[in-house]
Amino acid sequence: HECVQRLIRCGFSGANVTLPHKSLAAGIAEIKHEDVEVLGAANCLLFDDKIHAKNTDIEGFYKPISHLKPNSAIVLGAGGASLAVCYALLKKHWQVKIYNRTIEKAEQIRQRLNEYGHIEVLQKPNPFGCTLVVNATSLGLNEDEIPELMWDGIHPSTIVYDLVYRESDTLFLQKAKSQGLSAIDGREMLAEQGALSLEWWTGKHAPREIMRKAVGL
Repeated sequence: HECVQRLIRCGFSGANVTLPHKSLAAGIAEIKHEDVEVLGAANCLLFDDKIHAKNTDIEGFYKPISHLKPNSAIVLGAGGASLAVCYALLKKHWQVKIYNRTIEKAEQIRQRLNEYGHIEVLQKPNPFGCTLVVNATSLGLNEDEIPELMWDGIHPSTIVYDLVYRESDTLFLQKAKSQGLSAIDGREMLAEQGALSLEWWTGKHAPREIMRKAVGL
């Protein structure tokens, strides 16, 4: 809260917030977008007469797959990123399956979002029948990390989406591409959520191509 007050005093119009501060950002906001209320997390603050909170991660995540027909998706992980991804997919009428090593955490997400659509907790990371696979774990930040997935259950037309981003492909994306699968880099979401945040702060169109080039896309 002290940091935000200092930003306001310095004349900032807003701030983009990353882990692990998204729940704190939501907590200090005086006016919250509906998505922030649901998730209890905000990645974007706007400083006006009051502190406003929004979650541009949701739309930022969905933009790269907005051309897809809603079907069935498997989401790996059960942290804050997984919660946002599952919510985004359910809002767009996808059927969602979650896999996490700790089943209880995945079950908490299912209970929290069950009213928004069909959501199922898996005992194994089996992508059978899914047209989309999303890595919402933090595995991949280091070169030798890769989330669990039963790769032999993937259909050749399935799209693999990794929220983790690096300067080069994660091991997860490398494996997907080696199997001839379409892959989406987490930098797509990074650039889009940033563009949406910039548009909220300024009311002006964000220079997406420049922003995408800046993150190596």
